[in-house]
Amino acid sequence: MTVDPLQLVERLSCDIVERIFAYLSQNECLECMAVSRAWYKLIPQYATFVWRQVDISGDQQDERFKECLGPHVQHCQISGANDSQVSAILGMLVQRGCKNLQTLAFIRCRLPDQFMQTLTPLTSRLRKLTFTEHSDNISILHILALCPNITHFTLSSFDSNADIYNHDPLLYQQQLPDNHLFDQLLHLRLDVVMDKHKRLTPILKRCPNLKYLAVCNIAPDSDAYQLPSKATIDLDLFLQYCPELTFLECNSWEQQSDDMIEDDFNKSGSTGLQQLITRESTDYTAADILPTVMKHQHTLSRLHLGGALGAGNSSRSDWTNLAFIQAPRLCTLSLKYITIPSTVLECLIRQCPALEDVTLWTTELMGSPPETALRQLPNLKRLDLGRFSNCMNRIDFLQSLQGLESLALRYWGRDMTDDELDAISTIKGLRELLLVQSGSKLTQQGLCRFAKNVISLRKLELHNMPCMLSGSVLAAWGDMQCLNTLKLVCCKGLTRQGIRDMMNRTTSLRQFDIAYCNLMDTSDV
Repeated sequence: MTVDPLQLVERLSCDIVERIFAYLSQNECLECMAVSRAWYKLIPQYATFVWRQVDISGDQQDERFKECLGPHVQHCQISGANDSQVSAILGMLVQRGCKNLQTLAFIRCRLPDQFMQTLTPLTSRLRKLTFTEHSDNISILHILALCPNITHFTLSSFDSNADIYNHDPLLYQQQLPDNHLFDQLLHLRLDVVMDKHKRLTPILKRCPNLKYLAVCNIAPDSDAYQLPSKATIDLDLFLQYCPELTFLECNSWEQQSDDMIEDDFNKSGSTGLQQLITRESTDYTAADILPTVMKHQHTLSRLHLGGALGAGNSSRSDWTNLAFIQAPRLCTLSLKYITIPSTVLECLIRQCPALEDVTLWTTELMGSPPETALRQLPNLKRLDLGRFSNCMNRIDFLQSLQGLESLALRYWGRDMTDDELDAISTIKGLRELLLVQSGSKLTQQGLCRFAKNVISLRKLELHNMPCMLSGSVLAAWGDMQCLNTLKLVCCKGLTRQGIRDMMNRTTSLRQFDIAYCNLMDTSDV
C-alpha cells in the first residue's frame, strides 16, 4: 500500500515529523527529494535539523542541496574552491537566507576581489571564522570589523613564512578608527610570520579581552628563508595589549589542538597566564622568554619550552634561571632540544610539586634525568624522556614510577635489557608505552614475559627497535587482554604468518599500524 507523504505529515505533529526526518543523513535527504515533487518540498521543510551544519566543495551547486539551505544553517565549511566558486557559494548562502551562521570555515580556498562585500550579509551572528591552508593575504582588521559578535578567528597559510603578511592588502590599507575594538574576540590564531609592529600591533591593541593567542607557529623547514624572530615575537608586547590572556603560543612546531585548548579554557576558572608554549628562533632566545615565565610562574599550569631548530639554528641560550622558577600550579612541563644541567632540572621540578605530565628532551649529553625529583612527584601520570647518560640505576628508577599511566623512552644511552623491561611491567597502572631506538639486548623471552605481566597496557608503540620481533612475541601481544593499539616503525623480524596469528588470537586490538618494517609484505596482510 502506498502512503501519500502529505497525508502522513497531516496526521502527525510537526515536531514528530522533524524527529523522524532527523534520523536521515544529508545524502538520504537528497535521495528522498528525487522520489517525487511532494518529497522535494517536504524534506527542506522538515529536515532542518539535518542541515544545521553543511560542508560545501568548490563544484557543489546541486539544486536539491540549495533547497535544503536556509536560516536554520548554523555552521558552514567551504573547501577547495577557487575565487569564482567562493563568490558563487557565498551568494548562494545569502540567497537562501543563511543569515544565522555562527561558524564559517574556508579550507584551501582562493578569495575573490569582492570577498568583503559578498561576506558582509552573513556576518551579523558569526562567532567563528577560519581560513586554513590559505594562500592569499587578507585584511584581518577589516574582516574582524565586519563581524560584531566574532569570538574566534583563525588564519593559517601554505606560505606561512612569506613576507606578504607584513602588510595589509593594498585595497584595505585605510585605517579603522582607533576606538573600534573587537571586544568580543576571545580566540585569535595567526599561524603566519608577520611583523609585530606593522601587522600584529594594530590587531592586538583592539582585542582587550583576548584569552587565547597563537601567532607565528610554522612547520619546521630547513629551507625557510624567514623564521620568527624579535621582529615578529614579543611576549611582553602581546601581554601588554592583551592583559587577559590565559593561553599564549608562538613559534611552536607542535600546535596545540584548538578543541583541547577550548576544553581547558572552559574548565578553568582561573585568571592570569596559564599556558605558555614557545621555542627559540634566530635572535629570539631564552633571555626573551624567561622573564615572562618568571613573571607568570604562580599562574602557569602548562609550560612548553624548546630550542631553535632548522635553517642552521641551534640552541646556545642560558636556561639556568629555570632553577629559580616556583610554579605551584604547573601540571605540564615540556623541555625539548635545550641544553640544561641536571641540577637545574632537579631544582625546577622540586619547585613544581603539582606536575602530572613531564617531557624532557634535553641536549646535555653527559646529563642524567632528575630522577630524585621525578620520584617525589605525587601526581606524575605521564613521563617522556629523551637521551640521557648511563649514570643512573634505571631499574630502581623505573620501579619507583608506580603512578605512571604513560611512559616514553627515546634514544637511551645504553640499550634496554630484559630486567629493565621487567621493571616497566611492575607499573601496574601503565596504559601507554613508547620505546624509540632502545632494545638490542632484549630477548624473545623478555618480550613475551613483558606482554604477560603488563596487564593494563592499552597502547604499545615501538620505533627503530634493533631486537627481533618473532612470531612468539606477536602471539604474546595477541594474548594481551587490554591492548587496543599497536604501532611498529622500522622494526625487524616481522612475518606475515606471525601477524596473521596475532590477529587471530587478539580480542582487544582495534588499531594496528606498521611502517618501514623488514620482512613485511603489506599487500598480503
